[in-house]
Amino acid sequence: MPIPDSPTERVQLLALIQATRRNLQKHSNNDIRFDIAKTLEYHESLLSPIRKLPQEVMSMIFELVVASRREKYLITLTIKEYEEGFRCTGETFRLTWVCFWWREIILSNPTFWTSIAVQDQILYYCSSPLPGYNSMNSCLKEVLSRSGTAAPLYLHLSFSGDIDYEGLLPTLDALAEHANRWKEVDLYFTESKPYLAYMLEQARYRTTSFLSLEVLELHIHHSDSFRCPILETLKLTYFCPGLDSEALPTTSTILHSHLTRLEIDFIDDRSPIGFWQHVSIPKLTHLRADIKGVESNRIRFEELKTMLIDSRCVLEDVRFFWYQNALTDSVESRVEGIRINSKSHTHFRSKHHGLAVEYLAVLQSDHENGEYCSP
Repeated sequence: MPIPDSPTERVQLLALIQATRRNLQKHSNNDIRFDIAKTLEYHESLLSPIRKLPQEVMSMIFELVVASRREKYLITLTIKEYEEGFRCTGETFRLTWVCFWWREIILSNPTFWTSIAVQDQILYYCSSPLPGYNSMNSCLKEVLSRSGTAAPLYLHLSFSGDIDYEGLLPTLDALAEHANRWKEVDLYFTESKPYLAYMLEQARYRTTSFLSLEVLELHIHHSDSFRCPILETLKLTYFCPGLDSEALPTTSTILHSHLTRLEIDFIDDRSPIGFWQHVSIPKLTHLRADIKGVESNRIRFEELKTMLIDSRCVLEDVRFFWYQNALTDSVESRVEGIRINSKSHTHFRSKHHGLAVEYLAVLQSDHENGEYCSP
């Protein structure tokens, strides 16, 4: 029965509710009474004040509900070794289980189907496909179809098990089909690198211009290059051993015109020399870098510093940590020439959490604009 929209339909529904109540009083059989009571409850729910709200308002309410939850992703698909082999959970599914009306609203709004986590809980080596992979692939395809063709996707893939089968490939193919819609993507294939390479290759086969991509996090050892013209955040956690300037792919300038945040976990002996020579980041405002062994890695840090100066970026939030420092020159002199917003607040410390660490912090000011100065 549809929700009553007109006064006439509401009168008809009220008459039906009264008739159902009389019918409930006639019967003494518990099973019959239970069925009639459920029907009565459904009919009465159609008169609830919330039913008068437009679908657009209900969608906004649901979006506020899911945004207030702890889960970062609205849908989580998990493959397991045990139990039923596959589970699908998340706020989107919970909302669809409340009633038919809520389900129709959720199903018709692509926003609730664009935030997806796909993961495994596999602890040991598996030499054959797990039965849950077919269920996961079917569920993922249905979720992606509900997400539409234009809404940006927020994805998290985490596969750490030592897997050796093809059950995962249809899942990677399905996600790669929508590579042009990727906006924020976290990829963790720590023990399954061939599958990451396969997924990225499939994505590159379909598009080399990731126009929607803003954040890409890869937990890998090797990867091909990709164009990310509006990438805003980049975190480098590891440099490949043996990578040097001879292995760098180009001598022309690589311009990251939208990059505003950069984090570098350890500039040390593994960091390649020449890595920053051809990089330009003019919009960079937030930077964090950990430098291990300043004396032995002076060239590597100077290359980073030169890149910042040549990019003419104005930094507002800067955090440098120098570990195992053996230099006698001041922290201030090491960052001389780097443009820093003059209204930011600069702090220099020689200790950090009880360690022999020199620390520079430039805290972002309350003002968005300001002339720059060298500390």
